[in-house]
Amino acid sequence: MLLEEVEEPTYKVDRLLRQLYLAGKLQAARGIIFGYSPTIQPQNEFLKLLDELSQLNIPVLYGLAFGHGSPKLTVPLGVRARLDALSGQLFLLESPLN
Repeated sequence: MLLEEVEEPTYKVDRLLRQLYLAGKLQAARGIIFGYSPTIQPQNEFLKLLDELSQLNIPVLYGLAFGHGSPKLTVPLGVRARLDALSGQLFLLESPLN
C-alpha cells in the first residue's frame, strides 16, 4: 500500500489510517510505504502511529521519495516488488516495461 500526503497534520493521517484499519483494508496489505511529507515528520505522534502499524506484522516504511517530493521516484503499479523496511529500500522483482 502506497500512501502519500503533503499537507495533512499527523492526527488527520492517524484518523484516515484508523478508518482503513476498521474497514479491514490495512490487514489486507502486504506492506505499507509512506511517502515523505514536509508536514508529517516521524516524531512523537507519527512514531506512535508507525509502532501501532507494526503490530500488523508487515513491513512499514516512511520517507520514500515518491509523489510530490523531490527527488521523485516513479513507482510502477502492478509490478511484483519486495519492501525491505529495515534498509529503507523497495526492490522491483520484475520489469515494469514488459
